[in-house]
Amino acid sequence: MEIIKKQGYILLGFDGQDLGWDAPSIWCFMDLISNRVLATYKFDKLDYKLLRHTIEKIREFYDVKIIGRVSDKQTLITKCHDTFYPEIPHQYC
Repeated sequence: MEIIKKQGYILLGFDGQDLGWDAPSIWCFMDLISNRVLATYKFDKLDYKLLRHTIEKIREFYDVKIIGRVSDKQTLITKCHDTFYPEIPHQYC
């Protein structure tokens, strides 16, 4: 936490693994500058609104600005970005 606070910002990388069936998905959120895992979450159901809520919880916990985002192009990720974070640069990989 001290590394992120001292850094003063997060370049947020995140991805989820959905196993299908009735299994929950596991998501990992990391800072790509410090190469630190910020949080992991298990979701039974995830939509773009809950993704935003999760990102905001991470941002509030570390109390720093998110300067950019990197992720794959899952529909819920693009909808979350376009709806709530259009001003934050987002690189799809």
